[in-house]
Amino acid sequence: MKSFSLKKQAFPLALYLFLSLAMQACNASVQNSPGDFADFAGVWRQISQENRVGSELDLRIFFYNSDSSLSMLQYEQGPRSRVWKNKGTISFQDGKLWYDKFSAFLNNDKDTLHIHFRDATGTIYPVVHVRSTTSQEQRIMARFVEAMEQEQTYMAPSAMSDGWEVAHAATMNFDSRIFSELISEVSSGKYGDVHNILIAKDGKLIFEQYFAANGKLTGPSISEIYQKKPHHLASITKPITSILLGIAIDRQNVRSVDDPIYRYFADYPQLKTNGKDKILIKHLLTMSSGLSWIQFGYSFQDERNDAGNLYRCDDVLGYYFSKNLFSEPGNRLNYSNASATAVGALIEKATNSSIAEFAANVLFDKLAIEQAQWSKYPDGTFDTDGSLALRPRDLAKIGQVVLNKGSWQGHQLVSAEWIQLSTQDYFQRTFTIGYGYYWQQMNLSAKGRQYHTILGWGDGGQFLFIFPEIQLVVASNAGNYGKGQDKVIFDILKKHILPAL
Repeated sequence: MKSFSLKKQAFPLALYLFLSLAMQACNASVQNSPGDFADFAGVWRQISQENRVGSELDLRIFFYNSDSSLSMLQYEQGPRSRVWKNKGTISFQDGKLWYDKFSAFLNNDKDTLHIHFRDATGTIYPVVHVRSTTSQEQRIMARFVEAMEQEQTYMAPSAMSDGWEVAHAATMNFDSRIFSELISEVSSGKYGDVHNILIAKDGKLIFEQYFAANGKLTGPSISEIYQKKPHHLASITKPITSILLGIAIDRQNVRSVDDPIYRYFADYPQLKTNGKDKILIKHLLTMSSGLSWIQFGYSFQDERNDAGNLYRCDDVLGYYFSKNLFSEPGNRLNYSNASATAVGALIEKATNSSIAEFAANVLFDKLAIEQAQWSKYPDGTFDTDGSLALRPRDLAKIGQVVLNKGSWQGHQLVSAEWIQLSTQDYFQRTFTIGYGYYWQQMNLSAKGRQYHTILGWGDGGQFLFIFPEIQLVVASNAGNYGKGQDKVIFDILKKHILPAL
C-alpha cells in the first residue's frame, strides 16, 4: 500500500508524505535516500504553458512508494484529462530530479519547481510549477495516488439527479462477468489511455467506469474525479452541431438544408462568385461543399494543413469561403473542420444568439447538461467542429436522444424527421463507413451477428455509438491520440460489450 491517507489533511501534503515513510527509509535499498526527495514531495501546480499544441496546464504530485523510492503522477486539468506516471526510476543528482526525459530543480526558496522536457529532436521545453496550497488540488492528486491500490469488478452505476435511470446489467439480460473482464483488461493497459466507458440499454444506464494513466487507475477515486468533469469531444462536436441545426430548422430559424449558404453570410460576397452560390447548407453538413481543403497528411503546424491554419488566420470563415472550388458542390466528400464551424456560425446568424446560448436554451438545459464547455478560434469564431466538452453521462444522453428519434423523457427536442434525415448515408467516407450530416454509419460483427451502428467519432478515441436495433448506446472518451490508436474501442465492442448481450 502507498503510505498516503486522506485523513491527514491537516498536515501539509509534502510533509505528511515524508513523515509517513520516514521509518521505512532506514532499511530501504534505493539509489538515493528519502531525504534527497523531501523538498520535491507534494503537489505542484503548473503556471506556464508548454509551447506545444494540445498541451494543458497540469497538476503533478511527487510521492513516496513503500520502498522509499519516489514516483510522479501528472494530471492535465483541462478537458483532455490525461494522466501520466513516470516510467523509469526517479533519481536525485546535482540538485535535480532525473526521470524519463525530464529533469526538475527547485528555486532557492523551494516553492517553485522548474521542469525541463527534452523531445526526440533534442528540443527542451521548460515548464514552471508552484507548490499547491489548496486543499482541492491536494485532494484530487491524493485520490489519484489512492487509486493505485484499488481494483474493481463490475458494479451498477450510481443513481444521480441527472435524468438517467440506472440498472444492474444482470437485470437487463447482460452477462456482468464480461463487464468485470472488460474492467480488468482496460486496467492492464491493453487498450491504451481509455478514460471512460458508459453503456445504456433500453434507456437505462447499466455500465459506467472511469480510468486514468493508460487505464491502469480505476475505482471510486477515479470516478470521483472524472464523473462530473467535462471531457473533450473532438469531432463528436460536429454531429451535436448537426442536431442544433435540426432544432433551428424545426423552429423555422433556418428554412431548409436546401438553402444556399450565401443567404446567411451577406458579409462574405465571395460566396456569390465562381459557382459558390450553388453551395447549400446540406453540402456543408456532408462535407461536400466542393471548396478546396487539405486537412490530413500534414501536421497542424504545417502551413499546408488548412485545419491548422484556422488557428493562425484572422478570419476563419473568410479563409474557408475564399477557397477555390475543386468540384461541383454536392459531388464529393472532402473532410473539412471549417464546414462544421461554418454551420455553427450560420446557426448564430439565423437565431441571433451565440451557439453556446442557443445550445443551452434548446438542448442542453432540457437534458440537465450543466457544464457544457465551448472554445473559440483566435478570431473569436466558435469552434463548432471540435471544441465541445461534455460530462460522459451527458454525452451518453445525446446518444439516447438519437436512439429515441429526437426525444428525451417524453419531450421531443428535435424532430424525428431530422434524426432520420441526418443519420442517412449520403457518401461513403471509407469502404465500410457511410457519412450523413456529420453522423457516420457502419456495421460491426460480434459472435457471428452483425450490428448496425450510428456513431460520432472524435480524435483521440472519443466515441458515441447508437445501435437502434438493440436499443443500445455506448459512449467512451480516451486520450489515445496518434494514428490508429483511437480504434481500440472497436475491439472492446466486439470482445466485451456486444457479446455480453
